[in-house]
Order: sequence, then C-alpha cells, then structure tokens
Amino acid sequence: MRRRTLLGGVSAALGTKLAFAQASGSAEGGEAPVDFYELRTYHVRIGEQKTALDGHLRDAALPAWNRLGIRPVGVFETMVGPEIPKVHLLLTHPGVESVVSLAGRLETDDEYKKAAADWLGRPASAPPYDRFETSLLRAFPNVPHVRCPRRLGRESPVSSSCGPTRDTARRRTRRRWTCLRRWASSRSSAARA
Repeated sequence: MRRRTLLGGVSAALGTKLAFAQASGSAEGGEAPVDFYELRTYHVRIGEQKTALDGHLRDAALPAWNRLGIRPVGVFETMVGPEIPKVHLLLTHPGVESVVSLAGRLETDDEYKKAAADWLGRPASAPPYDRFETSLLRAFPNVPHVRCPRRLGRESPVSSSCGPTRDTARRRTRRRWTCLRRWASSRSSAARA
C-alpha cells in the first residue's frame, strides 16, 4: 500500500470521528467554533533530506496551504538533542473538514503539483524523510484561535528555561526575554531602514 493512500485513509477515518464529535458537541452546548491544529514532525537527516524538506516547505507547501486558507502555519526546528534535525509544523485548520479534505485539495491544486514535482516524484531509494508523525489537536474553548505576535518578525527564536530552583529559572527567563527584546528591536530598526 502506498504511504499517501494509507495516510489519507487514516486521516479520513479520524476526521469522520472528530466531525461527529464536534457536531454533537456544538449542537448540544452551542459552543463557538474552534480551530483544529495538525502537528507534524519530520525526522530528517542532515544534508539532502533537510535541504529537500526546506525547499518543499518554502516553495510548494506553505504557499499552497495559505491559498487553501490554512494559516497561520508555524515551522520550528529542533536544533539540540539526541534526534536532530527534526522539523515541527503546526498547521491551523478552521475546522475538522479542512483537516480531512487537505490531501484531496492539494491533489487538485495545479500550482502545488508543479512546485512540488521534485518532492512528490522522489524514488523510494531516496526518501524525503526518515519518519513522519502527525497529531490532531483541538483548541481550548477559552482560546479558540491562534494569534501571531505582532512585535516579532516572521522568524523569531523560541526558547524555554528551567532550573533547579524557581529563582534560577526566573533569572534565566529574564535574561532570555532581554535578549529577545533586543533581537526584536534590532529587526524592527533594520526593517525601518
């Protein structure tokens, strides 16, 4: 069985179950619509696979997803750790129907097929990634939609901090936020110039 066929069948079955659950929940409680998030993780090797994935995302996938109304899309890379590099994508879907129909809508998008010809036509002897994981998440009712920060640019560093004590973690976090503020102000001043 082909990988795309299997993934399409699994996502259709999962989407049908979620659509039923969403429809029954909103009909009873009268909830406002919330976003669904698809978290994808690509395990790639440094070199050709990483370059191919970056090119596919930049030239084909991200523009196609934006044309289909899937935005914002977050792209994050794991740069330190035992299994590097990993690329994490967070796709924001307006509803479960968008998640289920994404593969079919991409198949009918001629611009996507043209831009992704190299990616889609890769032989089995040169796979585009080692492993692909996907998770489907539903937004919280209190926070139904993702909003991008206005102050930071398109590319912004993300960091977390921990420490053996609360004071150590607080100090580290304060230092990192100071660095982030400097980084954001340097980017905004460079953009104005």
